[in-house]
Amino acid sequence: MTKRWLQVLVNEGIITCEANAYKASEISTDLGSEKLWKEFFEIEDDFQYSKEFVDYLKESSDLLPELIQGKEDPLNILFPKGDTDPALAAYHDNKVNGMLNNIATKEIRYLCEKKNKKSPEKPFRILEVGAGVGGTSLDVIPELEGCNVEYYFTDLSVFFLNKAQENFGKYNWVKYGIFNINEDFVSQGYEAFSFDVILCANVLHNSRNINSVMKNLKGLLSEDASIIILEETRTSYLLLTSMEFKDGLTGFTDERSEHDQTFFTRKQWEDIFKRHDGQLLYEFPDKGSKLDLAGQTIYVVRFAGEYEQLEKEAVRGYLESTVSPYMVPNQILILPDMPLSANRKVDTRKIKEYFKSWDHKENIKKKDELPQTDLERRIAEIWCKELGITSVGRNDDFYLVGGDSLLIAQIIGKMMENISEASGWEWSNLLTEMMKAPTIKQIAESLLNHQNDKGNLEDPSLMILKNSSLNNEDSVAKVFFHAGAGTLTPYTDLLSRIKEDSKDSESIIGFVFGNDAEYISMETSQTFRLLGRKYGEILEKMGYKNYILVGHCVGGLIALETAQYLRNKGISVSDVTLISTGIPKRKENTILADASDEIFRNALHSSLDNELLLERIFARVIGADAYKAGYQVSDERLQQYIEYISRCGSGEITVKALCETGGEYEDVAEEFRRLASYTISERLNALYRTIERPNGELMEHQLKMLNVLFRIFSQNFRCVSSYIPKLYYGNIRIFCCEILGSHFYPGFFEEDFETWKPYIKGNLKYNTIAGQHFDCIIGDNLEKNISKILDFNY
Repeated sequence: MTKRWLQVLVNEGIITCEANAYKASEISTDLGSEKLWKEFFEIEDDFQYSKEFVDYLKESSDLLPELIQGKEDPLNILFPKGDTDPALAAYHDNKVNGMLNNIATKEIRYLCEKKNKKSPEKPFRILEVGAGVGGTSLDVIPELEGCNVEYYFTDLSVFFLNKAQENFGKYNWVKYGIFNINEDFVSQGYEAFSFDVILCANVLHNSRNINSVMKNLKGLLSEDASIIILEETRTSYLLLTSMEFKDGLTGFTDERSEHDQTFFTRKQWEDIFKRHDGQLLYEFPDKGSKLDLAGQTIYVVRFAGEYEQLEKEAVRGYLESTVSPYMVPNQILILPDMPLSANRKVDTRKIKEYFKSWDHKENIKKKDELPQTDLERRIAEIWCKELGITSVGRNDDFYLVGGDSLLIAQIIGKMMENISEASGWEWSNLLTEMMKAPTIKQIAESLLNHQNDKGNLEDPSLMILKNSSLNNEDSVAKVFFHAGAGTLTPYTDLLSRIKEDSKDSESIIGFVFGNDAEYISMETSQTFRLLGRKYGEILEKMGYKNYILVGHCVGGLIALETAQYLRNKGISVSDVTLISTGIPKRKENTILADASDEIFRNALHSSLDNELLLERIFARVIGADAYKAGYQVSDERLQQYIEYISRCGSGEITVKALCETGGEYEDVAEEFRRLASYTISERLNALYRTIERPNGELMEHQLKMLNVLFRIFSQNFRCVSSYIPKLYYGNIRIFCCEILGSHFYPGFFEEDFETWKPYIKGNLKYNTIAGQHFDCIIGDNLEKNISKILDFNY
């Protein structure tokens, strides 16, 4: 972007470039922004191109510093509070787009009538990709009324699909779906050779590689079908400070990467059509004309059939007439070409993916799965934007579509800003409610029922993730307990697999921290036992036939305490599963085996009652980079320093001891002195700033959420330092990571067999799993470990 700005300034003679250095030119022109904008508005008053579009350009210009810094989202300017008027001004309500849309409408109507006359029994099928606000389809669709037509309105965002359903609801021949021009159409659930026209209005500049996209679109075309393209074909100075801030306009791998372009020139488009054997039937305006200066061009391009046209039903009919019924496949996919692996063999893995995508067709939500009410659609719009997803169903679980602890805080803030029904809620109350009701349908119902149900809410720590098809007394409940930061985020990948594996007669339940003030008011050393009693009482009232309790990290200790409570009440607990759950070692197994009991206790308790040490562990939990934030001593050297301090004096590993002991570790002490010179808020904010977020800096409500999580985290880890399990006599499975020592300080805490063995008197199954504490139940390690984890005791 900066390169393009500089090039424009050089081209216009405002600056000069010599030896890769830039300097201002000596020019007499008055370049004052206020004067130039005044002239621009005067021209608009005379010409009346589009006042709203000019207003949008002015606002983008005024907010340019914020756009550059990532403090302002360009989509908030183009779609203020979900209003599509500025975008319609850019793509529909102006003179140039009005002309081009009129041409597109007449051409599509002509092609449709021609096909209807030739083959009246077959609908004329139109695919519009990147339809957005409907800048072109608003004109095209009404003109097709009365024709035998199917119109597929597609985009990457469910926000636009919802708007389109409002605009075109009376046309039952319009269908809606997700389509990504940069992804293989087969894997998105679309059929080869199935469309008579593809309409691409101001979208193809979003191609990562135009050659791949053109090949992909050609595979969708029927015999002698056309692609109609509307595109910017000149470098627009106006768009350089507005539209080009939108995501997705970088990382090109075609000819644009060589010239720092976003849009193709007319010459480049002609070359593209030739490369792909397209016949340019029509273009407007004429090259070199005055209208060409506007920079908008429409192309109508026909592609002669280079593929043998096949119809799925014809293939199926032929097979049914020539082979035995059992030999007729359940599914038939027609592809433009066979996918090949790197060594030019048929890529069977890719073909399996194609069939899987056709089984699920996840890109197209059924109507009853889409958000139904206006409130649900407004919530869905926020979810999609903040989660970076294209669509979401009303019953999709927030955590299973990409949500986490930071994103939930971000979404709560956005809901309170943009949804009137949420404006009367306290931030923490709405956060608690959404953690308990993590689907669009549920949170919408909670918002609507807020006044009536204010005093009658369930415990905010309880989350029902899946309900059994049977009554509770005939069902099994699998229960997951929050990890160190008080959320279920670490289980996101695992819960998805648990849901897939669960029986109809099983419910899946989760516990999160709930009310943070109540949580941190508990006596620290008794936290897990108090939670075990609280969660046990809730589960007891729910009355399931049997319970399977699962916990990762400190969640395992809470699961164990909950199991003790339930078993003491005579309630069936067939399985307790602990995943990478560490506890204090016995003194004789530590580096302080020869020290007094008092020194050992001091070292043990103070190691996790120390802000400077807790912050390092918390950084890993929230995905922060402790090194960038100033915590530059390696884990190994820090461990050595902690052991050194614990052997000195009283054994207390306090902040003071970290700063003053030094000795042969003076470099470590110096780092802690520097860190201690800042307040805890300053240190935490330094950590938070290192978290990579797609939309720039963390917002206030996200920082608030992080501070809540740190308080919960500190409460839990301080409890770990003094926690001694009671003897357990039931079935228990303990999973220990192959890579140890990545979460606590291994001199004092461990999760291995020797550490746990003295406390287990029942049926113990012990196993090692791939990975380390922070990655054992995600990604590739989860795939390696899942079969072991799913082998529950019933």
